[in-house]
Amino acid sequence: AKDYKGGIEAGRQLIAADTSKGTAELYTRLATAAQIDSQPQVAVQLLAQGVAKYPQNGPLLVEYADALTAAGQTQQAVDLLTRAAAQNPRPAGVYIAQARVFSNLKRPDDAFRALQQAVAAGDSSALVAQYAVQIGNDLYRAANVSKSAADYQRAISVLEFANKTQVTPNGQLLLGATALGYGQQQLQAAQASRSCESVNNARSAFATANANVGPAGRANPQLAQQLLGALQQLTPIPDQLAAQLKCGGAGARRGR
Repeated sequence: AKDYKGGIEAGRQLIAADTSKGTAELYTRLATAAQIDSQPQVAVQLLAQGVAKYPQNGPLLVEYADALTAAGQTQQAVDLLTRAAAQNPRPAGVYIAQARVFSNLKRPDDAFRALQQAVAAGDSSALVAQYAVQIGNDLYRAANVSKSAADYQRAISVLEFANKTQVTPNGQLLLGATALGYGQQQLQAAQASRSCESVNNARSAFATANANVGPAGRANPQLAQQLLGALQQLTPIPDQLAAQLKCGGAGARRGR
């Protein structure tokens, strides 16, 4: 077995003897060894020293935030990344790290805002889209429990952003499933309240679902087939209901 404790101590002694040896890479390696050796607080201490020496080093800041989170010091991680985001120049990767921490804290709206800032800052589109899909998935699951129009809308907004940032089959399929759920919810609302607005919302939601499920089918062919089957049955219903209610055009806007 590797002697992680011995290696960490040797690294600390090296830095103490010659501070120039304390590179950002060395602090990261020592902290990683501490994490592997189940010493999360030691990892936090090492990375705190590293960030104090290299406050503009984005990867080191992100490692420190992750270590704080792993040690149960999540609010400290939020504060660290908030301060880092205010720096000029701003260290790379800070907003994506913020989104990850906020997501762990079950604060999806804050996580979404951080991802929007990440795009504006020029961070990796692939990473932003990846985390947006994860957040959208959490919101979709919550909406399926609450059956709330507002919850479906939140999920759709995040997933539309994910696919606008970088289209992925998983992102499209999830957007299609979420739009289908929202459309079903709006159909039920329309039938209960005789609301033309809800009819139009359902029509628009099913159009979004149809536009995304088919192209994304390769991500999960079985699920895509199930969704397309449901859409085939449900898509005509808003027009039928609109005729019964003598609703106007198809211009939809999300509502109740």
